[in-house]
Amino acid sequence: MNVQDWQRLQKNWTSLRDVHPDDVIPYLYQEGILELEPSKKKFDNIYQLLDILQKNKSSDCFQCFLDALRKTGYEFLADKIESTEVFADSTLKPRSDPSLLEPKAREILIRKFVEKKDAEVFLHEVRQELENNEVFIEITWTNDKLKDFMAKVFNGIEITPPIRRRHGNKRTKLILVKNLCKYSNTDDGEGDTMPSIQEQVNKGFQGNQQVKDLSPLELKEFLSSRMESEGLPIKYLDIMEQAHISGKIFLTLEEKDFEKILSKSDPSFGVIRFLSMLVKELLEQPVLLDSKETLRSFDSPVTHFTVYKKGRCCDTSNFIKDKTTRPIKMFLTVDESPQHKIPEFIASEVIPFASACLNQRRNGIIYFGIHGRATGSHQCGEIVGIPLDQSEALPSVQEGSKTEKGKVVSLTQQDIQCELNHYLEKAFIQGHQEIIKNTVRDAKFIPVIIIDEPRSKLWVVEVDVNASSELLKDEIIPTVLKLLPIHGRKNKIKDGVFTFSSDGIPKLLDSAQRHNFEKNHKRILNQRKQDEQKEQDQFHPNLRTKLLNLLTGGNEVIRDMMFFFLVLSPITEHSLQEGADSRKSLSTENLQFVKYLAPEIVFDFDSRGSEKGIYKVLEASEVMRVLTTDNFDESKRTLEEMKEQGDSLAIENKISWFFCNGYAPTEVLPLSSVEWNKKRKTCFQECLRLFINTFGKERVTVLICLMSKDCDIMTDASGEILSKLSDNWMVLAESEEVAHNWQQQVLLRNWVDKQDLYDRCVIGMPWDHVNITIQQAKRPMPSDICYLPTSTGALIEVKEKKIKDWCHIDVLSADFKPSDESDEYSRKIEEQFYRGEQAQWSNFYFKPQVLVRDKHKLLMTHVEKALKSPGKGKRNKVAIVELHHQPMAGGTTSAKQVLWDLRQQYRCCVVKTIKEQTAQQLNELHKYDERNPKPLLILIDNEDEDKLAKLLEELEDRGQRRSFDVDEMYEVYCVAIICRRRTSFARNTKGVHFEQELSKNELQWFTEKDKYLSQRFKKDEVSFMDPKFLIAFNIMKQRFDPKYIETTLSMFTDSVVEEIEVKLLKMVCFLNLYDPSFTKISVSCLDDLLLDRKGSWGTRKKMLVRNQKWEACLSPAVKVLLNLSSDSLRTAKNRSTVCTFNKVIAEGVLKRIVMRTHQKVSEIMLELLDSSMFVEQKHDTASLINIINNIVKTRVVIGGIKQKFSQFLLDVKKKEGPKIAVNVLEQVFEINNDPFTAQLIARFYMIELKNWEDAEIYARRATSKMPTNSYLWDTSAQVYQCQLQDELSDASKTVTKKVIQHWISLSIKSLDMFKKEEEVNDAKCEEHEPLLACYFGELRAIELILQGISKNVSFSSPLSLHQFLVDPEFLPEELTFLTEEERRHFKSLKAISEEAFTRLNDENIQMKTTFDFALDGQESYYDYESIGKLSLTLENYFGLNEIPLRMPEKEFYNFTQAKKLGGTHLRELLNLRDCSVGKLQKIYQLMTLNVKSESVHRFKYLLTAIGSCTVLMLLNRCPSDLDFNTLLSWCDNLIELNKRRPRGRCFLEPYLYYIMYNFPTEERSKYKICSSDELASVIKSGTAAFMVNNPSYAGRRLRKRRVTTLFFLGAKGPLQDIVHMDILREGMNGQSIEDKWLRPELKETLRQLEGILLEGGEKVRFSRFEIQTSHPIEDTAIWQKRVNFYVGFSWASPLAYGIKPLDLD
Repeated sequence: MNVQDWQRLQKNWTSLRDVHPDDVIPYLYQEGILELEPSKKKFDNIYQLLDILQKNKSSDCFQCFLDALRKTGYEFLADKIESTEVFADSTLKPRSDPSLLEPKAREILIRKFVEKKDAEVFLHEVRQELENNEVFIEITWTNDKLKDFMAKVFNGIEITPPIRRRHGNKRTKLILVKNLCKYSNTDDGEGDTMPSIQEQVNKGFQGNQQVKDLSPLELKEFLSSRMESEGLPIKYLDIMEQAHISGKIFLTLEEKDFEKILSKSDPSFGVIRFLSMLVKELLEQPVLLDSKETLRSFDSPVTHFTVYKKGRCCDTSNFIKDKTTRPIKMFLTVDESPQHKIPEFIASEVIPFASACLNQRRNGIIYFGIHGRATGSHQCGEIVGIPLDQSEALPSVQEGSKTEKGKVVSLTQQDIQCELNHYLEKAFIQGHQEIIKNTVRDAKFIPVIIIDEPRSKLWVVEVDVNASSELLKDEIIPTVLKLLPIHGRKNKIKDGVFTFSSDGIPKLLDSAQRHNFEKNHKRILNQRKQDEQKEQDQFHPNLRTKLLNLLTGGNEVIRDMMFFFLVLSPITEHSLQEGADSRKSLSTENLQFVKYLAPEIVFDFDSRGSEKGIYKVLEASEVMRVLTTDNFDESKRTLEEMKEQGDSLAIENKISWFFCNGYAPTEVLPLSSVEWNKKRKTCFQECLRLFINTFGKERVTVLICLMSKDCDIMTDASGEILSKLSDNWMVLAESEEVAHNWQQQVLLRNWVDKQDLYDRCVIGMPWDHVNITIQQAKRPMPSDICYLPTSTGALIEVKEKKIKDWCHIDVLSADFKPSDESDEYSRKIEEQFYRGEQAQWSNFYFKPQVLVRDKHKLLMTHVEKALKSPGKGKRNKVAIVELHHQPMAGGTTSAKQVLWDLRQQYRCCVVKTIKEQTAQQLNELHKYDERNPKPLLILIDNEDEDKLAKLLEELEDRGQRRSFDVDEMYEVYCVAIICRRRTSFARNTKGVHFEQELSKNELQWFTEKDKYLSQRFKKDEVSFMDPKFLIAFNIMKQRFDPKYIETTLSMFTDSVVEEIEVKLLKMVCFLNLYDPSFTKISVSCLDDLLLDRKGSWGTRKKMLVRNQKWEACLSPAVKVLLNLSSDSLRTAKNRSTVCTFNKVIAEGVLKRIVMRTHQKVSEIMLELLDSSMFVEQKHDTASLINIINNIVKTRVVIGGIKQKFSQFLLDVKKKEGPKIAVNVLEQVFEINNDPFTAQLIARFYMIELKNWEDAEIYARRATSKMPTNSYLWDTSAQVYQCQLQDELSDASKTVTKKVIQHWISLSIKSLDMFKKEEEVNDAKCEEHEPLLACYFGELRAIELILQGISKNVSFSSPLSLHQFLVDPEFLPEELTFLTEEERRHFKSLKAISEEAFTRLNDENIQMKTTFDFALDGQESYYDYESIGKLSLTLENYFGLNEIPLRMPEKEFYNFTQAKKLGGTHLRELLNLRDCSVGKLQKIYQLMTLNVKSESVHRFKYLLTAIGSCTVLMLLNRCPSDLDFNTLLSWCDNLIELNKRRPRGRCFLEPYLYYIMYNFPTEERSKYKICSSDELASVIKSGTAAFMVNNPSYAGRRLRKRRVTTLFFLGAKGPLQDIVHMDILREGMNGQSIEDKWLRPELKETLRQLEGILLEGGEKVRFSRFEIQTSHPIEDTAIWQKRVNFYVGFSWASPLAYGIKPLDLD
């Protein structure tokens, strides 16, 4: 393994610890990397295996190891290791850099020779040892090289001159190395030698930071010293070294761990206890804090955030020759001064410093309590503070007197200020006092805190001097020297002039110097004025140009799509209050550029950002996804969780906000710089890596915003950004002072060069100007103000954040106004619309840009009718208005016109995408700030039918539940206008139709509009577009004339000559033409396809300029044909897309290009799939794969019938053949690895090619990838069933016994797959409704095999096959060739068919659909018309057709005859009530003969007997021989027999019949009905049985199907008191389903009962048991009160309907 690969493994050493070697060893052995068989080599941990791999000479060793990780579930770790960057070239060989061998050589020499006290060794023995350990694989060091290296490793060695010794049979010169007792420990073998481990041990460690960084060898040396000092043996430490226990791992070990590690060597108790105590001791040592302190900014106030920490160091660098506005600094301490002399000392130092500042016109700050230079005990810049008291001063202190006890009274801040004022007053003449007051600020007192002493009274005293030229004019400020004894005595003059020396120290000028200073004073004044003017003009126009060059590529607006990463430094209180300008600059208004920029990720290094930072500022109006370092901590997240998080972040529509150093709400505490680098830097790196991999590097721009000087941790993190995105960054800072520290550090660390900083740093631009510039660079956003209408007519404003939270819908404001109402904007969007872009709301605002179609009135009529009622007799709360339109026929525009016209009456929106949260967002819009809302009006345009069905189901469910929450009953929850774009549709399709035909009025409108546009263009050809470029407008004006379309599109297409642009047109038109959803394509996912090789940066006027991407550089002809747009909706990020304007244009352009390139449609798809974009998949690659999936998988609907395959596959099959089509599908599968694509390939092989072998292979691949999907198992079953059906229909095939057995094998496989589908259904039934196709499939498969056997086997008796199927022991002679498995298969068919029939009948009668509207081309698995045919067909095989002699067989014959008469299940019996009463009576008579049977089938006989007499009761044809007590006894028997049935799916009829006929009434009390307690018990059991069959009913709020209530308790007597649910629908005359209970005639039909509505409104107490209400009663006024109700009998339990208070009657 080469050195660089080994470095990659070492950098991920900790992550590898969870990998078990047994997982990867078999693969490595298989690939020849390991020589020993896996069973013969055992490793305790992965590190032992890695040691062997490091020595492996194979060039494929590293890659094989990564492959082994991927194949064993460690894909994330393998990707991480592979992407780890190392400084050395991965192709570098040891021969090119021998120093790479030194670390390994050093370790071997230390291990081999360090124990030899004062030993001697020959140099050739050293060489031999290194060769034995394979250090020298390709090169060998010379003697001189080896001697030099030995001198580095061992301290104090002695190397003798060569001496002659006998070596083998020869005498040769040998070099002797002496004194090998000590060694040096260096990191790279070069430079200065480091102290040995032993020396470090002797010196002592500073807490667990150092121990944590020790290697296993270094840890061994450290522990050796400690254990030897305690008199403990050290032999056990070799075991710990061999186990690769480093310092970091050592600190995690407990006593039990040491026992386990050292168990083989039998250590003493003392050793174990010592090691565990040592770990505890090291962990308890205090963690060293960051040592750097940031000082208060010049002339800024002191706030409660302005504090220093004792012992930290600050930057004391001074810039003497810098600009005059930059403060000069002076640092002093007062350690040696007596306390009462401190005020005098401070004042005496301030005077000359202030005087020098004023005379040289330099701003300045003098500090007291900070060391200005290093001393023996203090570092340079170390903060020590001065002991002061905040209380008022005492006169005695100022005089230096003492208290009664002789102690000096404590010094206060006021004492210092008073003394300073006194000196300032006496040191300067009266005429200058006003200047002094305005330039020399009062002393600032900054508290110095000590971590363990929160009440310490240390302070740093700071005095600012602002040498403003406006105040000083041209004055020279002399200083009276008598208060400054040192200067006064030395010079014996009264006053003098101070300036600064070259070291920045105030000096007193002598007479000659003063004369020269006065002579040059004017130059100083001019310089100061120039510097002040520069400060005022900091925002120079070239800064804006520089910002735009870096941000937009030199344009005024961003014309291409970029992904922005934002890096924010902390915003300290200092930066918030650095004068009035800064306070204004960092205001809430001036931070809005973050929102307008819409970054993909914000790296926030402000530990208080969630409480007081930019995040807090934006939180009120922006929806953001919060991330912390914990989200990327590998020790806290599994690989699967990390992958799921990465996938979700790739498609995240919100701004991701990453708190890099602390997040208060989740108690992620901030860390110091040292601790952050140790604990969180890897998390930051992982987050950055994820987002770079997601969005790629080409379109990423990183904005580093320096908002304060407090950016140490951010500086540490910047190295990762600058190395990975070296050409994609820029820096923004308000001043040089803020940016200085960051710039200095990145230069010192060699991350950038000076030219980079000059080119990429925009320094000096206030944040308010930055905010304005970025907002102007972004495209205009729509108005953030949105108003919604209410039921009272008032308009309410929706909060901006809520609008953004509704990211899946586009809400139309009731008072919509575009953000720009100018004529220029009106012209722009009009031209876009006439070119073919979809109508925007602004197009309706600016009249008359949109033609109101003649059919608009018809559409409006349908919508208004739906808003009032969903339809006569319907119970739906979601009303559907279907709109079918051909491309460019204006269907979507007309639907939007409806929303526009009704926006002030109803809440309107367009569904942008359908996802899990879409229904929730629509529901929130519906009820936003409303108690009784009006219906919601939504537009759903050309969405996937399956997604549409799920959305409508959930909306219906929410509407039903919403109806229980409002005060008033309402008919409609929402109205959905469903637009379907179809090239053709059947005339009888319901709904409104828009075709490519125009009426006379519409043509007249186009003619007049064209005339207006032409005249406008002639007047101003510069401002307006030539009407000939308005393609969509002209096509409609020409009434979709094919010749015009072909001519026009050919003209524009032929003018495109660039190869890249032709390829772009071809791909976009191809994707749009065949994508049923007409999805817009992200421009970034076409980068690799177009091979845009332009560099990232250029220059313009000596300034760095970002090159624009391809979408900003297209030719005019391409722009006419393609629609390049940015998503400008409120909720979207910066996403630029490209598409054709519509399918008509896409078809015409593609047809022309195909003629030029001579390509077939399949070749275009293969060219697309062969692109490199699918190799390294980014976030937008997934969107392109989705489009490709839609193209190949979405089945086209023609004439309301869903075809078997997509339009693309149908075209390829028709024009190029089915083999080409399936080849394309296989290539798609190679890209997406999608199980549903594999399913599609299986279906294509099965249906089109009859290639059963390949169909089976792909069906198996689909189920193996997603074994929990029932649809995939259904396809697997269909493969075998279709093969069986195809072979049975082949009349030319010779049928042999082998052929029959092959058929039976197909039948077995098919039924096995259907059974697996059932199992998956049952396992997932808590998550979704069951798929019933498997039961139909089973019945069809049984029918096929029985038909095949009966037609191709000549049985001696017609009853032979029947007896074979039903008799477990019978085997006809004709079938003796069957195997035992095949015989068992036939014997099981009857039970399988009965179970399938029962399940289908149960689902039909027990459950009902939530909604009753059909979707376009929607297929139904509930084909109950075919059940009767299948039942009769199979009954011919399983039933008896002749009257048998024996009684059990007679009973079965009766049952068979009942089935043939119409059925035995309740569903089948109910179907007979409208057509054949005679059959019902005959079935009843047959079953009464069987009810007393002792047969095992008596349970079925009783079910049919009770069911038939129940249906006859509904028809008032109750059998005359039936007594109510007899019926009750049948119900009792049925319940008892049900208890004896084997466990499995429950029969619900016994519970229904028992409850329905034993329910207490006054008339029934005369009969033998059960007690209330018994009835309550059966109700409980029945509910439990229902939940067993329908577990999804208990857990899911939304259900596609609900439990049916078939019967109600009637008002008549026994045998006449059961009423079918159809009675409720009679005579409703358009009434709502809720109003039916108020109909007075209902009381004559149904029995009204009286009970108490219990608390909660969900149960009614009746008699001695409780009945569930049909829905929760929200009216609390009737809780706990007596109510009237009707009782219905559902399959789950009896339900109380029509609940109302007693006084209502």
